[in-house]
Amino acid sequence: MPAAPRSGEAPGALSAGAPDRGIPGADGVDAFGGVELVGVGFSPGGSAEKWVLSVINGAKKELRVSAYTFTSRPVAAALLRARQRGVDVAVLLHAPAPRETPFIIPFLRGNGIPFRLGNCKGLMHNKFIVADGAVVQTGSYNYTRAAASVNAENVVVLRGAACARVYLREWARLWREAQATAGTPKRRGVFP
Repeated sequence: MPAAPRSGEAPGALSAGAPDRGIPGADGVDAFGGVELVGVGFSPGGSAEKWVLSVINGAKKELRVSAYTFTSRPVAAALLRARQRGVDVAVLLHAPAPRETPFIIPFLRGNGIPFRLGNCKGLMHNKFIVADGAVVQTGSYNYTRAAASVNAENVVVLRGAACARVYLREWARLWREAQATAGTPKRRGVFP
């Protein structure tokens, strides 16, 4: 299991099984149903994106993604690789302005990855991934090039079925309320 990234080191792939204390000195367990702190990363500097990719790469069965903006090719490629190895991948996106998602909608559609556009009264501003009903990646980190290389962002990775269930319930609620893309009218600059 990976240790917290140091000096640009990438964490290994996370799995829902074995414990990982991720951060030196952290006991890894809190009062919320045995949630374990697996790791924390920051940007710029690379450790935030490495933790995101680690969660995706460690998934065995299911990935549920909720993203406000999404322009990261490394994250998109990792989701595609997960799908290709048999992981059930689904992505919920904020209903984007054309400049916010220049390639992700055609990428998801072209690779058969189910997605929906958030249908909130305000912003669908979540940024989280739930892997295998046990690992949650959350924080301020948008899945974008700017989040990886320019912005001050954070990622927190937690392991615990109780925590994951809370995030999955919220993801499912938003998914039900979101627009299915097949019936979504084309918007100039977003859809091919």
